[in-house]
Amino acid sequence: MISSYDVIRKEFFEHLPFLIYWSDCVGTKPSAESALQYAFKFYKKLHNIKLDETIEKIADDYLEEVISYYNSEYPDKSFGKNVAQFIRAFKLGEEQKKERTEIKTDDFEWLPSKLKQNHNFEQISKEFDFAWKTARLWQLLKARGQEQFILRFLGIVDEDEEDEKKELISTSSKDNIPQELSKKLETICFEDVNYLKKNIDFFSPEFMQKHDMCVFFKKACVSSLKQLKNDKVKVFAPSDAIIKPLDSIWLLGRFYGIHPYGLNFIKKDLPARAVKQFVGIEGSPFLDWNEKSIDELINSSSSIRVGNHNYPLAIVLKTIYSNKHLLALLESKSNEIIEGKERNPYKPLYDTIQAQSSKNSIISNIDLSDEKFRQLIKKKPGFFKALIFLGSFPDFIIRYQKELEKNSHLIDDLEDPRIIGTMLISLILSEGLENEKNLFIITTDDFTTWEMFAAAIVLFFWCYNILNKDMKKESKQIEVQT
Repeated sequence: MISSYDVIRKEFFEHLPFLIYWSDCVGTKPSAESALQYAFKFYKKLHNIKLDETIEKIADDYLEEVISYYNSEYPDKSFGKNVAQFIRAFKLGEEQKKERTEIKTDDFEWLPSKLKQNHNFEQISKEFDFAWKTARLWQLLKARGQEQFILRFLGIVDEDEEDEKKELISTSSKDNIPQELSKKLETICFEDVNYLKKNIDFFSPEFMQKHDMCVFFKKACVSSLKQLKNDKVKVFAPSDAIIKPLDSIWLLGRFYGIHPYGLNFIKKDLPARAVKQFVGIEGSPFLDWNEKSIDELINSSSSIRVGNHNYPLAIVLKTIYSNKHLLALLESKSNEIIEGKERNPYKPLYDTIQAQSSKNSIISNIDLSDEKFRQLIKKKPGFFKALIFLGSFPDFIIRYQKELEKNSHLIDDLEDPRIIGTMLISLILSEGLENEKNLFIITTDDFTTWEMFAAAIVLFFWCYNILNKDMKKESKQIEVQT
């Protein structure tokens, strides 16, 4: 479900009309059945009067193609017919005078390979896949008496909401977990993999307070890159990282609201961004950076060693230097002919960094080559984490300004903002937390209200200066034209 949620979240503006309708309807009538029924109703003009008739026809053709495939071409005839009947029942809905309530939980694809040639079907299939996976998890949790977790994840109820009908499991004390585990949650440090596997069942709001869940989560991150051998802690290369049970803890941490990172932030071979942030939990070596010129770095190697790990050159440059100044330097040197070298080393780097970055990004233009700023981060890590946490909001507005203006009429029609708002906020936060500038794994437990307030003040003046410069530039252009 979360994997499908992340697909929709990443393509937020492409799915905005669907998300607004689905969010309003499911928020008003929250249930597993509604989660799937309203996906079908969105594509029926009978229920969604704003739906374009052309889109309604494409969606109808899509569903009929999927039903036909499972009815006649799926290798397992019995299973295929069950899937076809399931989809047909939800498609007909009120036309049968009785809506389907049981959600089919066996895995099947909403876009079989045969239908992938039709590009009109891809977006629709992702929306049905998301609605169905949400519905079947919702149904399972409700059967277990844990419906509150899906309600909280979607944003339908707030963690602190005092509503007896939707009462969340109360945050428990350390009395609910073994004393050995309770004591180890006092510090963030390396733990043996067996310790993590043994205690993963306690990683839940039913047993742990949020702070303790954050500590356990970070222990898993730190421990993925280390192993105890002959009473000594050995540091792994990213390609040898121990992903299990980190992957399960990462998934549960996302579902329980410990972090908003994407599921693909960690993989079998840990990406450089993840390694950098995992190492930063115990103290980032990037804060002890030995000053080198950009030219010296570019001409030295394709990978740079920082602390105990090697990082791709592009990642190191984007971490340390201001993105704006870095791009300006690379652009000016990318077309130079350099004696003794067949290829200009600046050109491929410039192309790579330009494709991945935005010149106006507030977070990306932080300059960690400034020793005073690095010392400030060492003294006030909570402030830096709050800056990264909040800094993605103005970054998002700058990056998606055109999309926001284009879809303003749809956003104005939103009546229940809870589900779509939760998704949008998690998207914005994930973009900031996964930025190359971030040196730490950040959870909601990592900074105080005052640190957040201080970061907000800094960002306010930062944005003001950017907007003020843009306004002066625009005014000058008008003056010249006049």
